[in-house]
Amino acid sequence: MPVRGLTNGTSYSCSVTVVADISDGPTQSITTPTSVTPVAGSPLFAANWGSRGDLDGEFIGPIGVDVDSAGNVYVADQNNHRIQKFASDGTFITEWGSQGSGDGQFARPAAIAISDTDDVYMVDGDNYRIQKFTTDGNFIEKWGTQGSADGEFNTPRSIAVSATGDVYVLETNNTRIQKFSSDGTFITRWGSSGSSNGQFQNARGIAVDPAGNVYVADGSNNRIQGFDSDGTFITKWGVAGSGDGQLDNPQGIDFDSVGDVYVAEPGNHRVQKFTSEGVFLTKWGDRGPGYGQIENPQDIAVAPEGKIYVSDGLDRVQAFGRLPDPPTDVVATPGAMAVLLSWAPPEFSGIAPITHYTITATPGGSTTSTATTSATITGLTAGTSYVFTVTATNSEGISASSTPSAPVTSGAVSLAGVVRLQGITSPDIGAIGATAILTPSSGGSSTIAALSSDGSFSFFGVSPGTYEVQAAAPGYISALRQGVVIAGSLVTLPEVELRAGLVDADSVVSIRDISAVAVLFGQEVDNRVDDLGRIVDINADGVVNALDISAVASNFGMIGPQAWPE
Repeated sequence: MPVRGLTNGTSYSCSVTVVADISDGPTQSITTPTSVTPVAGSPLFAANWGSRGDLDGEFIGPIGVDVDSAGNVYVADQNNHRIQKFASDGTFITEWGSQGSGDGQFARPAAIAISDTDDVYMVDGDNYRIQKFTTDGNFIEKWGTQGSADGEFNTPRSIAVSATGDVYVLETNNTRIQKFSSDGTFITRWGSSGSSNGQFQNARGIAVDPAGNVYVADGSNNRIQGFDSDGTFITKWGVAGSGDGQLDNPQGIDFDSVGDVYVAEPGNHRVQKFTSEGVFLTKWGDRGPGYGQIENPQDIAVAPEGKIYVSDGLDRVQAFGRLPDPPTDVVATPGAMAVLLSWAPPEFSGIAPITHYTITATPGGSTTSTATTSATITGLTAGTSYVFTVTATNSEGISASSTPSAPVTSGAVSLAGVVRLQGITSPDIGAIGATAILTPSSGGSSTIAALSSDGSFSFFGVSPGTYEVQAAAPGYISALRQGVVIAGSLVTLPEVELRAGLVDADSVVSIRDISAVAVLFGQEVDNRVDDLGRIVDINADGVVNALDISAVASNFGMIGPQAWPE
């Protein structure tokens, strides 16, 4: 079972107890100690199935693994000479195949690839051929014989299908890749034995990225090579070793939907994740039989929804839940003792919805959480340069950190306040186009802040001094709050109240108390019109006409600020 809630970078010790009911002997209990250190951005263990045997759900030397469009998992059970099909949680569905050379029979099937149209292609290793099936195991066609000519095979080891249906077969002993159409018609080939670009030594894995480029796990050369769809060399990365980005006999390889590469290494008993250019992203796994440990991994497959499946040398398949990718494009805009931060959501959100983002400020390490893709970070030290990183969290865990924002320096003052509508905080106030206006008492340019949907507002980059604060909206105007002193610290502005008002087109204004039912924008507002507020009504008929904010502002400016009676 998965163990959740662990902290990235912290080492944990646990044990797994397996109870076996042996039919001809006593019940046995085996406890396996496990030490696991979660790595930021690495997937968490989700499921495990399989043991050594020939029954349904058992394996002897499982090698190839792939996933269809419905999320079902197919395993090439090499030494049982069959294919097994499972649900995403490991529930057995069906199997097909037996040892032999007839249609639908196998001799050590080594690899499996499923097309976007759910055709199942099998590398029938010791029969030196490819067989094609439906997802239910119905035979469709086959091609290939033993040899080194075009369309012939010598130890075919891996297979991949592009989005256009082209089939790529990697041969270990012929040290080459052959490309076929979906019906087995030969198209081209490339590769030879060696360590130069486009050469291979004991290559074991092949995969096609979302753009149609072909990547090879070049085993004994301890590297990954990339080619275009016709075999032109594009890139390579990797050297022998066990450090991040280093490789030891890479074997399984696959891509996720955004083009990141997953490589299974038997020599290092782990999986590494890279960008398509070979930039190391994360890793997971250490040698052992425990849940989440990996022993001699053979192949890897990434499902359309992001779950990752690994077959390993302990006759089992393990599933890992993919975490969200890091958020991107983090932009920090300096304010007064605050920074307005925004970012783009991850390209891939994981196999579960993102629940929240966490922002970390450096220096200081203070954190802020939000469910949206922006936040105002307050409590910063004026004049200090900060950078910010963001992580995304879902039920599976926490992503790796984003690339840091550009450095920003916070200003001196942060201001925040609340606007109330006719004495009632309005959840709809942001929807009516209201703004708050801050003006120096000594004169000068005003600063305008848009109101959020909850009626709050914030100003940034305001110098210390004495100010007037006011709010306005179509058909509304607030009292003018004068003598607001702003010092060099966090300031909460006084509450301002929007009250119904009307100015006619000729700026002829009459103000009168109305205690009866009034209609504002076609809605009765009798409970909002009393001696707490005033309606400016040029017709004296209780009907207030809607004006846009510019008309209200200009007319209001012509008659001068009004201190509404409290």
